[in-house]
Amino acid sequence: LEYIVTDTIQTAQQCIELLKREQLGVSTFIALDKQQQYWRNIRAVPKTPENAPRLFDLIRVKDEHVLPAFYYVLGETLVADDIISATRIAMGNERRWRTVTLKGELVDVFGAMTGGGNVQARYLLH
Repeated sequence: LEYIVTDTIQTAQQCIELLKREQLGVSTFIALDKQQQYWRNIRAVPKTPENAPRLFDLIRVKDEHVLPAFYYVLGETLVADDIISATRIAMGNERRWRTVTLKGELVDVFGAMTGGGNVQARYLLH
């Protein structure tokens, strides 16, 4: 999925009305004023299996005001070197973690895996 980030819920509503009125299709909006609850998680650094980094912590932005939108999409997704490590990290503990590899393979908290082939993955995380 792709998201459009807006400053407020009112701006998102106006955008949706414009899309309807002009028959421009459908989009999903993240209103920053409704994402402020993520700041606590953004600042916290969780203890992770094998000290795997959160994907979110590897993101660098010019304006920290947009960080809640990134956290909304990436959440507590961890990064692993390969699919074997990703599976171990994702499933090997009491808590399950969504884990992505450096090649873009994904292991979700339910055990589903995405990957394979010889073409680099071309999908978004959320």
